[in-house]
Amino acid sequence: MNRGALAALARRGYDGSAHRARQFSASWLGDRDLILAMDSSNLADLKRLGPGHAEVRMFAPDDIPDPYGGSPADFDHVLDLLEAAAPVIAGKLTGVR
Repeated sequence: MNRGALAALARRGYDGSAHRARQFSASWLGDRDLILAMDSSNLADLKRLGPGHAEVRMFAPDDIPDPYGGSPADFDHVLDLLEAAAPVIAGKLTGVR
């Protein structure tokens, strides 16, 4: 995991030590029900991989910027966006409003 991301998570009390980043595999489109993209560019890339069983859509209504190479404030901002969007998408997936 990126050190900046790990530090931002730790500042909020999250343990990111078990996270392992990996490249997306087109085979996952057939193995998953839902794949969430963080930005419109990633969404377009995922849809270009071809049809699959998975529904592919955005995680949040707006793009979540990639803070890679940014400052601690950039990582904190992205974590703010993720924390705000996560309950909304979870509510949509479970039917809770």
